[in-house]
Order: sequence, then structure tokens, then C-alpha cells
Amino acid sequence: MRAIGCELDLSDKPIGLGVRSHRYAMFVEDSIVKVLNLEDGGAFNVSNAEDLLKALREFRFRFVMKLG
Repeated sequence: MRAIGCELDLSDKPIGLGVRSHRYAMFVEDSIVKVLNLEDGGAFNVSNAEDLLKALREFRFRFVMKLG
């Protein structure tokens, strides 16, 4: 979490949630982050399965175009 900048410290909140993680979806290949969809605030706009699959298709397209 810390390495990708997704750490969220909620220790100071009234119910003391401690250190948690922002909402995100990630595709990792051979220990390398290829796609990271990080949400803003409490949103749920880019970390759902549909959006991750879309990002993977775009990543694959860019990779194939780079090879071609």
C-alpha cells in the first residue's frame, strides 16, 4: 500500500480505524504494476471489474501496437 501511495491514515477519526488503504484496482505482471486505477476519496468509479478490464484491453492494445 505504502509503495504505491495508497496508504490512508484514519487513526485520528472518532472510531479510530487506523491505517487503511484507498480503494484501487491493480494489474501486476512479474512484480511490476502495469495498471493502477486509484479512486478519489470515497468514490467507486475506476476500481470496479468493468473498468479494470477496459484498462487491461487498452494496455494490451498499446503493447501490441508497440510491438508492431
